[in-house]
Amino acid sequence: MVLHLGSREYTRTRPIETLDLDYCGNTSRPTIKKLSKRRIIFTATKFLLKPYPTVKGMQAVLSDLAVRNPKAKDAQPSQLVNLSFLKQLDESGYIDRLYKTPR
Repeated sequence: MVLHLGSREYTRTRPIETLDLDYCGNTSRPTIKKLSKRRIIFTATKFLLKPYPTVKGMQAVLSDLAVRNPKAKDAQPSQLVNLSFLKQLDESGYIDRLYKTPR
């Protein structure tokens, strides 16, 4: 979780460097470079700073899954996630410090 939060902050504050490090490999190909830029822009501008999952988002996942697995209709979003580690990081102030640190 700590690495995930750090990588999101890196992408948000260093979009050009992130494009250079992109996992897609050869970013000289125009299609990959275009998709990578779009992904980085989305990550930098749309992701929540504190990545708590929403009930609406979890319900969308369950609805999609229910097409292939009918048992998913009966599942509750709260059954699918364990937020204890994220809450611990949030309550300790780690996430707030991460985003306030000048880069």
